[in-house]
Amino acid sequence: MNFPDFDDLMILVAIVLISATVIIFFLDSPQIYFESAPAENSVAGPLEFEIISLSNPAGNNFGGSEFDAVSGNFVFKSTEDVVSYWGEDYSFSVPEINFSEKMLLLLFGGTSYHGGNSYVVNNVEETDSEIIVNAVAISSGVNCVITQSISFPHVAVLIHASEKQVVFNVVNSVSDC
Repeated sequence: MNFPDFDDLMILVAIVLISATVIIFFLDSPQIYFESAPAENSVAGPLEFEIISLSNPAGNNFGGSEFDAVSGNFVFKSTEDVVSYWGEDYSFSVPEINFSEKMLLLLFGGTSYHGGNSYVVNNVEETDSEIIVNAVAISSGVNCVITQSISFPHVAVLIHASEKQVVFNVVNSVSDC
């Protein structure tokens, strides 16, 4: 039977002692190693938001003419912003909004040739430098029964007026119905 020589045992003991010392040091000093400075864009907290309805009584798309609605995420800080983007004859009605106190965020899926698509806003957060909208874009799965009609999936959100950049974090999801 071969026994390790003295030098090998000493190296093994040294490794064990050093490892134990490092572990004890980390466990004894969590404030040094496990606390970090606040992130540059630290979250100031959740932001109150209101989902509003954008009615579309004419039944046509948001672009004002047939089949030209472009999908995207939009920030409107004034009635002029709405008009400049959608045009003077936009076909949906915007509720009365006091843009000096609120701004309108629109997550818009564009023109869809069937039903079953929607958006859900999970939350809105504000950091020192930006506003973050966390949402889910839901599309219908292959086994879903859906209408075969043109639709315009969207969600409109009102938040307090701000000059901060708005970031949209939109996750795509498919419904199993």
